[in-house]
Parts: sequence; structure tokens; C-alpha cells
Amino acid sequence: EEAVVSGVSPQVFRLEGTHARAVAVKLGQRQGARVEVLEGLALGDLVVTAGQLKLNDGAEVARQEGVKK
Repeated sequence: EEAVVSGVSPQVFRLEGTHARAVAVKLGQRQGARVEVLEGLALGDLVVTAGQLKLNDGAEVARQEGVKK
């Protein structure tokens, strides 16, 4: 849930190398702080979980050590 940018069309920022790419997602069920992503991401994709509101599509980002996969 912390990775989802809400709006008319929910999206997340997926990491592609050193850049963040905005990806539209289709959401499913919610349970507590977790949300099911039905479409838009693949198993193993890394997503931005903090600072998304300041990002633009294609922005350069740095991955922090200790980040959960």
C-alpha cells in the first residue's frame, strides 16, 4: 500500500536500473496495510515506497541499502 500513488488511475513507480518509471496498476483486495496488485507489475519488480509524490516518470533514483525485496 505504501508504494501506491492514489488518484483517478492508481500507479506505482517501478525501478528500472537507476530510474523510476510510472506504471498504472489495477488494484484488488485490501487487508490492513496490504493491497493486491492485479495488473501492472510482475513478480520480483522493485517499487519505490517513499517519496513518490516528488517523483516524475523517468526520474533518477538511488536504492537504499537494507531495502526489502
